Amino acid sequence: MRLTGYHGTSSENAENILKNGYNISDSEKEWLGPGIYFYFDYNDALTWRDRKNTVLCSVVECKDEEYLDIDSPVGKEIFNDVAELIFSRYKHIISESEQINQCSIATMIWDANKKLKVLSASFAKEPTKVKALIDARPTRKEFCVRDNSCITSTRIMKEDDLND
Repeated sequence: MRLTGYHGTSSENAENILKNGYNISDSEKEWLGPGIYFYFDYNDALTWRDRKNTVLCSVVECKDEEYLDIDSPVGKEIFNDVAELIFSRYKHIISESEQINQCSIATMIWDANKKLKVLSASFAKEPTKVKALIDARPTRKEFCVRDNSCITSTRIMKEDDLND
């Protein structure tokens, strides 16, 4: 499987990434657990956090069994099983923060399946205004890479690249 990902960052960080590779982001609020984060869509990376001034384009390659899309039927089943496990056996790790809970579920998925190298899911682009059963907010799709060896190339995106 071959994925193209876009990573928004500062110019200084971009140069450092090109020289030394990506660092793992490991906050307890990472949506898909600790890893390196990419958007599938260039514009999502461009607008991430107040329009960072540089977008990197990376190619990620992995085997099908090393990738899990939480939006897929199998991914949803795994996600729901882990969420249920946390609720039934590990209530002490449940937080008031949705982000921390999301990170805990994703981290358990990673820990339970050591062959996984890439995890993806869709998230709302904007904050919730009113909590409701139906969520009609626009979404963005992200993926998280846990193994740098999957990243086969990285380059800085130029405006002309979008016209090709």
